[in-house]
Amino acid sequence: IDPTQPLSVYGVDSLVAVELRNWLREALKVDMAVFEILGGSSYATIARDVVKRS
Repeated sequence: IDPTQPLSVYGVDSLVAVELRNWLREALKVDMAVFEILGGSSYATIARDVVKRS
């Protein structure tokens, strides 16, 4: 997995984005909107945003 590729390249859709958002909220106590996950974000971008919000 290339962490710089958009999540959509790996088949992440709205249902997966909701699950990821819920996991981030429960496991890491980070609130992130689904549109932030789906808006062309990569795993690297999401990780950076999670660190900023932690």
